[in-house]
Amino acid sequence: MGSTSNFTIVALLILGTWASQAISQMSLEAAPAKKHEEWMAQYGRNYADNAEKEKRFKIFNDNVNFIEQFNKYRNRTYKMRVNGFADLTKEEFLSQFTGFDVSACSSGLVPGRKLKSFRYENLTDVPGTVDWRNQGAVTPVKNQRRCGNKSSMNIYEKVPSNSEEALQKAVYIQPVSVAVDATNFQFYSKGVVSDDCGTRLNHGVTIIGYGTTEDNTKYWLVKNSWGEDWGEKGYIRILRDSDSPGGQCGIAMVASYPIIA
Repeated sequence: MGSTSNFTIVALLILGTWASQAISQMSLEAAPAKKHEEWMAQYGRNYADNAEKEKRFKIFNDNVNFIEQFNKYRNRTYKMRVNGFADLTKEEFLSQFTGFDVSACSSGLVPGRKLKSFRYENLTDVPGTVDWRNQGAVTPVKNQRRCGNKSSMNIYEKVPSNSEEALQKAVYIQPVSVAVDATNFQFYSKGVVSDDCGTRLNHGVTIIGYGTTEDNTKYWLVKNSWGEDWGEKGYIRILRDSDSPGGQCGIAMVASYPIIA
């Protein structure tokens, strides 16, 4: 009798453990699904059918895991977060939100008129911090997908290529249109991008200032075109005076500013 009772108790304990594990597993699986539903509600996302929703959920979950791992284990100078692009693969994101297309973006990033010299070459006493937002010279951030630095002026001059010193002088005078490698910008949230990008120019943006962080990291203050929900309310900071040829993310490779004819 005693043996039977002991066996019953052990069996019940095993079944209880299995049940507990099953419930825990179901909870773990339900958590990402709930997070996706909340994200869909936040961004007003709807899908054509369940197959599309399941596909997007998998992409969303993979991106969430990537962002969490990036922020937790990678010692970087910037952070990522879940945003409105979280159900897109990197390839889809780049296809829809980047594309350095001169014909589509009247951004001053076409070959400027030939100059004998850079007009700000002899400029001295350039301040250490500039933010054109403080002067009312920057329009509100909009979600314009690929092209974010359109200008009503169609005459412009080029900044000498690959010179961050010349670029700083130009930005001191006015905002400057540039092209960057935005391949890894999808989930940027805050901080100074100091790695994880090359010089494959694929996106047009506008430098509207520059400065230095409290830990003496120099940066360019850049206005993007993916809405205020992205980045630092629509802006991104990119390392300034980088050792990389062409500047961090190629920011000094192709730069120009509009002028009055």
